Amino acid sequence: YGQIWYGADDNGSGTSALLELAEAFGNGSARPRRSILLAAWAGEEKGLLGSRYYVNHPVFPLDRTAAMFQMDMIGRNEEHPANRAQQVPDERAADNANTLNVLGSVFSPELRTTISALNSQTNLTVRFRYDFGAEDLMRRSDQWSFLQRGIPALFFFSGLHPDYHS
Repeated sequence: YGQIWYGADDNGSGTSALLELAEAFGNGSARPRRSILLAAWAGEEKGLLGSRYYVNHPVFPLDRTAAMFQMDMIGRNEEHPANRAQQVPDERAADNANTLNVLGSVFSPELRTTISALNSQTNLTVRFRYDFGAEDLMRRSDQWSFLQRGIPALFFFSGLHPDYHS
């Protein structure tokens, strides 16, 4: 009690958002045009165990899966020193309010177009980056299991911060 667990962003924030989506889609006010499967995976840091299991034993046929959207670490504003190799500037949390990184658009350009168009309703600062680089974030999170199977996937991520994995 009384201790703040700064590392809870990875991935308590994505799980909380998943529960909010379940409530929003389940309230019956508007039906989506497609079926939506909400899922939470375990074992990401041990080799994408949950998502790899799912793509090998799907509850919905993968050939009928239109896209996968991954939310991981969406509860904190990005804060890190500059990384010239990845062309990422010095960023402070206070400067990144209402900012979202979207990974995977290089593999799913049509989703990038859709996200960009829909963002006109929310006016977030959306950065399409981190698809490649030293951190290899694309291959280290659950969307990679779906991308390997040819399913368009995007990874929504508010960014790295000093408490990552702590």
